[in-house]
Amino acid sequence: MVRNIFTSPSGRKIHYEIYGARKQTRTLVFMHGFPGSHVQAEFFTSHLSKYNIRVISVDRPGYGYSDSVYRRREEIFLKDLEFLFQDLKITQFYLIGVS
Repeated sequence: MVRNIFTSPSGRKIHYEIYGARKQTRTLVFMHGFPGSHVQAEFFTSHLSKYNIRVISVDRPGYGYSDSVYRRREEIFLKDLEFLFQDLKITQFYLIGVS
């Protein structure tokens, strides 16, 4: 299995998976709950092609294959996500999170 690992400019590793269409379509960013990982997004796979949606499922810091962030986690992680989305050329997206 090939893992999608993005390295932020600060050197932190972020793991993500893409479910559904790989080309630029409607994008849904999925944030998993605790405990969890990117795998929780597999729930959507049966509906993605019907609605032309791709899901980008990111492992939060310290989960799955993403590096941990110890201080100011949310602020740092959001900045890392911004870099990831720039790399993937994502300019608009929907966001869903579970807890």
